[in-house]
Amino acid sequence: MSFNVDYKIVATNDGSLAANTGKLTDKPDFAKGLEIQSAKIAETQAGLDSASNATATGGVYTLTDGVELAPGATKEYWIRFAVVRNPAAAGYNEADLACSTPRGERPRRRLRPLQRGPGAERQGLGRHG
Repeated sequence: MSFNVDYKIVATNDGSLAANTGKLTDKPDFAKGLEIQSAKIAETQAGLDSASNATATGGVYTLTDGVELAPGATKEYWIRFAVVRNPAAAGYNEADLACSTPRGERPRRRLRPLQRGPGAERQGLGRHG
């Protein structure tokens, strides 16, 4: 089974002066058995459809080398991973692939960034297809 996983990372300047985000990177940490086939990065979710494939260095994807943000401004970066499920992978557990958990608990192994700029946050949206 293959599907896409879309999520966004938002960098926010919470300060009172303009500032640069610095290098913003992401290292996906999918559940065991989800294997990345390709990755795309864009500034909007719609832009992912026409984005070129992104290349990771050591499993790390660079979203930007830095962008200036005015006080209170935000900048979004969207990432789409095309992944396949490999039940034969070591440590594979079907329960780890659930999009939601009982009682609104947070999933244990979700998408986590390696490095984020100031005020960056990540929001995941799974798209099955």
